[in-house]
Amino acid sequence: MRETFTAMLPVAGGGATFYQATGPFATEIIQRIANIAGLKSVDSMPDDAFGCRFTEIQREEAEKYISSPDPEVITYPENYLTVHLNPKKKIIDVYLVKGRYLNEQKTGFLMRCLYYLGVLPLLIHANTVCVHGILAELNGKGAIISGPSGIGKSTAARRLPPPWKIHSDDCLLLTDTGNGIFAQPVPTWSIYFANTDKPRTFDGTKTVKVEGLFMLDRDKNAVEPLDKMQAIVGFTKSIGDMTKLELGRMPDNIRKELFLKALSLGTSAVRKIPAYHLFATIDGDFWTPMRQVFES
Repeated sequence: MRETFTAMLPVAGGGATFYQATGPFATEIIQRIANIAGLKSVDSMPDDAFGCRFTEIQREEAEKYISSPDPEVITYPENYLTVHLNPKKKIIDVYLVKGRYLNEQKTGFLMRCLYYLGVLPLLIHANTVCVHGILAELNGKGAIISGPSGIGKSTAARRLPPPWKIHSDDCLLLTDTGNGIFAQPVPTWSIYFANTDKPRTFDGTKTVKVEGLFMLDRDKNAVEPLDKMQAIVGFTKSIGDMTKLELGRMPDNIRKELFLKALSLGTSAVRKIPAYHLFATIDGDFWTPMRQVFES
């Protein structure tokens, strides 16, 4: 087993974050994340890069962090994982207990946690956010379908026929480059800890320019223009939901900064991209009105 491993996740506009692992267990986990998320293997992490260093430590050393009063130390006792976070720095240090045994379900939870910690430097320092939604593409044009949990996003993603391409059906990264709003896939991590589907891989480096925002609802099969304020509220919530779910243990100042960024980038996206109310039934053709919007 390799003792070190480094992977890179590039984002639209030339940014990137790095995942650097040291130690057999850390290396194994980060390699699995890289394979699933489509990260690029690289020789090393540049000194001035954004990223995370994942280092193994002994169990005894981990114990002292579990009740640490240091506000920059965030602990995940269920995985014997500690995060040392200084929001002014580009690098986050993450420590995993050496040799800790995890069953496949716990490994799935751990991979999701480590993936989002690796993205965190971008969320803090770059113009990038996580969005709860589907990333679809039609003839080179990107569509984001968002909406509350349980509304049917995953079902809609499975039903979109060719030539539609589905890049992710749960979450995506959204970046405002100044020359447009671009999205790229995030793995559906629930597959790996809830046995909801067959495991699969994602091309996390794939970027698509977003040309339409669609708020999903149940009823008929139609696309209607969405009021700008409704779109801002709905889309910003889709960003805030992912921030709360995946990064809820972050210090208050970090969470506040991330939610303010969600509001800012969500508002910017709605102003730059047409927003629609997408009505879809469980067995109807909702993609034809979506296509008509893109072709108009």
